[in-house]
Amino acid sequence: MGASCGSFLNVLVDRSEHHESIQGRSHCDSCNHTLHWYELIPVLSYVIQGGKCNTCKAKLSFQYPTVELASAGIFVISYLYLAHGDLLLTVIFILIGFASLGILLSDIKYMTIPDWAVVVLFICGLLLNQQQLPLGLATASFSLMLFLLIYVLSHGAAMGFGDVKLAFVMGYLLSLPSLLFALYISVLTGGLVAGYLLLAKKVGMKSTISFGPFLIVGLITMIWYEYTKTP
Repeated sequence: MGASCGSFLNVLVDRSEHHESIQGRSHCDSCNHTLHWYELIPVLSYVIQGGKCNTCKAKLSFQYPTVELASAGIFVISYLYLAHGDLLLTVIFILIGFASLGILLSDIKYMTIPDWAVVVLFICGLLLNQQQLPLGLATASFSLMLFLLIYVLSHGAAMGFGDVKLAFVMGYLLSLPSLLFALYISVLTGGLVAGYLLLAKKVGMKSTISFGPFLIVGLITMIWYEYTKTP
C-alpha cells in the first residue's frame, strides 16, 4: 500500500509542477505511450523492465522506485515505531511522511515547495497537538517571524517563500526545544552539503541550493526523537 502511494506521489509531484490533471492515465514521458497495468506495479515493474520503457526503450528515472520504496518505509515505520500500533496516529504520521517526501522530491527536482504538502503538514500539526494549540501558535509564529525576517532582509536570495511557509507549520508539529534543534540540524546539514558541493566544484558561489529538503531532514529527525522515546 505504501509503495502504491509512492507511485501516486511521483505522478502528483510531476503533474502538479506541469499543471497537468492527475486523473489521466500514466504514460511514458519520452514516447507518450499509455502504460498498461503490468507496467505500473510499484518497484517490480521497474525491475522487470530493466529500468526502461517497454515501447521506446528510453531509460526510466531511478526516482520512481526510490520514492515507492521510501513511501513503503514510511507506512511501516509510522505504524511500528511512531504510532506504536495506534491506527489514527498511524494515519497522521503517514500523511506527515507523505507530505515531507513530496516536498523533498519537488524542491530537489523543481525547487518549489508545493502548497498541498504544506497544508497537509499544517493539518497534521493541529491534530497532533489539539491540547496545546495556543503554545503551537506561539511556536509557529516564532518560526515564521525568524524565517520571514531572513527572507525580507535577503530579498529572497537566502531562501524562498516556500521555506517560510514550511518553517511556520514546523512550529505546529514540534515543541519549541525540538523546533530549535530541527532548525539547527537543517542549517548544519545544509551548510555541510553546500560546502561539499562547492569544494567538489559541482556548484558555484552564485548557485541556488534548495533549503526545503534540509528543513525536512530536521523536521523528521526531531519527530522521530519525540515519538520514539516511549515504546
